[in-house]
Amino acid sequence: MPSSPTAAARGPGLTSLEEVFLNIARRAEVEAAAVSGAADVVHALDDGSRLVIPVGAELVQHPGTGVAYKVRWGTDEAGRLVISDCSLAGRGRAT
Repeated sequence: MPSSPTAAARGPGLTSLEEVFLNIARRAEVEAAAVSGAADVVHALDDGSRLVIPVGAELVQHPGTGVAYKVRWGTDEAGRLVISDCSLAGRGRAT
């Protein structure tokens, strides 16, 4: 059983240190994207449509369908912020 409500909200596998690191990386990437003008990531969904996601956004709505997606971010080997999961908000995994 998780030690606190926030531990349950983090999900399986994330420790507090990992969460802190991801938050720092997300803020740095958002700032860098704003400066460089590359503030969006295009993500391909399973149905073939593409979703434009602002860097660091955790909840986005598909402009064509109105469907909301929850976005989980992680880092690649170089420490860059990347999408690790994009799922229907409140449901199972979408892509």
